[in-house]
Amino acid sequence: MLLFPKKMKFRKYQKQKRRFKGISSNYYYPKNEIIGIKVLKNFRLENNQIESMRRFIQRKLFRKSKNKKNSFNICIFPDLPITSKASGTRMGKGKGSIKLWCFPTTAGRILFELKIRKSFNLIKKHLKGLQTKLPVFCKIIIKKKFMLN
Repeated sequence: MLLFPKKMKFRKYQKQKRRFKGISSNYYYPKNEIIGIKVLKNFRLENNQIESMRRFIQRKLFRKSKNKKNSFNICIFPDLPITSKASGTRMGKGKGSIKLWCFPTTAGRILFELKIRKSFNLIKKHLKGLQTKLPVFCKIIIKKKFMLN
């Protein structure tokens, strides 16, 4: 179940280098849930990486969980197409076909939000394993007004 948009205004976009600069100012703290995973550098997150992280969270943290108060929210969506031409083709003859979809993240952006009623040490252990799926450093953010045991 790889993520990509159903409908877009333009099929292919030009490369924009300005999109990856700066620090995220709109989504830097978990808004709806208790725990968030924050990115510390600018980079492109591909749709297969997002899917592998989603599967990891579903398998590790929500396994055998019948509690309806637990929730999980993905705060990003890959909407930028990346094109490439086949190797060995000559120059010209238009832009290449869409190879993958990505989401350009800026530093300080929240990727996922979680609300789980489990011990904090177990959650932290699994989220450290989740950080290995990412190609960049990330940080676990917890709302101060909630106390986890």
